[in-house]
Amino acid sequence: GPADTSPLNRIRAEVAVAGAADRIVATATEEVRELALLGVPSSKVSVVPCGVDLEHFTPAPTRSVSPSVPKRSCRYRLLSVGRLVPRKGYEIIIEALTWLPDTELLIAGRAGSGDTRPEPEHDRLAAVAERLGVADRVRLLRQIARADLPALLRSADRVICSPWYEPFGIVPLEAMACGVPVVASA
Repeated sequence: GPADTSPLNRIRAEVAVAGAADRIVATATEEVRELALLGVPSSKVSVVPCGVDLEHFTPAPTRSVSPSVPKRSCRYRLLSVGRLVPRKGYEIIIEALTWLPDTELLIAGRAGSGDTRPEPEHDRLAAVAERLGVADRVRLLRQIARADLPALLRSADRVICSPWYEPFGIVPLEAMACGVPVVASA
């Protein structure tokens, strides 16, 4: 819908490419369903799930602790990683924080294409945290470099993945590869 940040001609291009392709690789069954809605027969689609670089995402640090990982301000640390868009469900985690004393929440933006546009979701989430009285325990880190992501994941007691729509689902796999328990929505 209108919250989609994809290029306007994306759907038309996807339909054209899918119609001309002999075989389509999807990363999840949800993508198969979405392609079916575009008229792509499921017989043309194979699911190949996302993978994780197990040399980069490890339970034990492969180098010294990253200076980009913030020091703890509370006994417990929750972390959520991804683009700052409403569908990621960060507001749900901020609301849950009201029930979790001595717990901080870090929300780290995923390093992306270098997009420097303002992030209205950042300001909205900061306002939600303020309204709920947990602003002092919520840190919005913006983007984290891929090289620093394993150290940040390992710094958390739990990684929280609460999107109401997720096209990739790689963060839970990366967190698990780092040995960090994950709490995730269906």
